[in-house]
Amino acid sequence: MNIHEKTAEQTKLAAFHIWQHTGCEDTLSLWYLAEDIAGYLEHHGLLGETALAQKASLPADSAEYIDFIRQIAYRLYIYIGINDETYNWHITERLLSNAEWCHAVLMIAAALHALRDMPAHMSGYQPYSPAIRELYR
Repeated sequence: MNIHEKTAEQTKLAAFHIWQHTGCEDTLSLWYLAEDIAGYLEHHGLLGETALAQKASLPADSAEYIDFIRQIAYRLYIYIGINDETYNWHITERLLSNAEWCHAVLMIAAALHALRDMPAHMSGYQPYSPAIRELYR
């Protein structure tokens, strides 16, 4: 299995977990959302399970934690259209407490990170989301 196939499997898994929490039936939106969250993590250097776990376990009233959760919750609003900040916040916290989802999204982030170091045709991975693809060309 090449990197594109592995990353596609991880994106499918991450999207599945988001679907479980949101009930969104728009597969493409779920897929793009998973890639966008991974892109956010990659852009902020959260490429390992330890780094992500540390960020997710910050005190809930700290500005850094609030900003981190808001960034992911806002992506739920953009891609899925859930216009309830509290609901998106709870979904985000549930996703971050799911080890399988975290692992999947971190694998996508690692693939995106590899695109920074080599052209897409050499890495064997091309993001599906047009917005993410534009960032990593």
